[in-house]
Amino acid sequence: MLERLTYKRKYMVKICIVTATRAEYGLLRPVINGMLKDPDYDVNIVVTGMHLSPEFGLTYREIETDGVPISKKIDILLSADTPAAVSKSMGLALISFGEYFSENNFDMVLLLGDRYETLAVACAAVNARIPIAHMHGGEITEGAVDDAFRHAITKMSYLHFTSTEAYRRRVIQLGEDPERVFAVGSTGVENIENAELFSRDNLSDELDMDLSKDYAVVTFHPVTLENYTAEEQANELLGAIDEFPKMNFIITKANADQNGRIINSLLEGYAVNHSNVKIFDSLGMKRYLSALKYARMVIGLSTFQRC
Repeated sequence: MLERLTYKRKYMVKICIVTATRAEYGLLRPVINGMLKDPDYDVNIVVTGMHLSPEFGLTYREIETDGVPISKKIDILLSADTPAAVSKSMGLALISFGEYFSENNFDMVLLLGDRYETLAVACAAVNARIPIAHMHGGEITEGAVDDAFRHAITKMSYLHFTSTEAYRRRVIQLGEDPERVFAVGSTGVENIENAELFSRDNLSDELDMDLSKDYAVVTFHPVTLENYTAEEQANELLGAIDEFPKMNFIITKANADQNGRIINSLLEGYAVNHSNVKIFDSLGMKRYLSALKYARMVIGLSTFQRC
């Protein structure tokens, strides 16, 4: 694979970049924008997973709004989040991306993170003998099955781009060649530094919500290595919110993870009876970072990336 990549690099490199979630796309966007401007790359953006689901806000539209050309939409998500449904979605991803890769002579596939869809895509790429470049390897997510998925993707990848030197060392500890592991920083930090954010008044208009008084941003996802805890934990969260009746709450829905729909159902039911709470399928990066800027507090799990 190294000889193939080195030879092809003399010409235009045909690369496939896969995104399945709102958070993932936000982190990939600076890389996508940079590659689209580089004449050495033939960039093919493939959207899948939550991006194509009405239940999760059809977030592929944000990609189109950004002017990023979408090469392919591959629908794999089932309308359920049981363990069997997640496995079936992974199976659909493996089949669909296997077919897509067989029809396209890619030099490399760029993947980010740790989700089950990404693991299935990585398997398809390995079977197709396409080298994988992996971003955000070496990290730890305690209590989540994503942890195992991330390390599995690392072992299938050829190039590694970690966000810190500590994560670089962990990838090397997993047995990867140090010459192919690079600590490059976090694109999430770049987004925060470079994004042109809304003013507080403009954000109020964007969200159709009074943000003149204190408010909190809430994002809560299931702990995927625990069984039957999502409902209890979500109710504890809502009980805590009850203690602040004078605050407004901006809540973004949980991802398409196991038991995520239980959390979303409870959040939606709560919002119906509480005028100070508003639920969003997805805020998008600009609105999410703007909301964080003016928030009194942030509540939940993985709130930095899960916009």
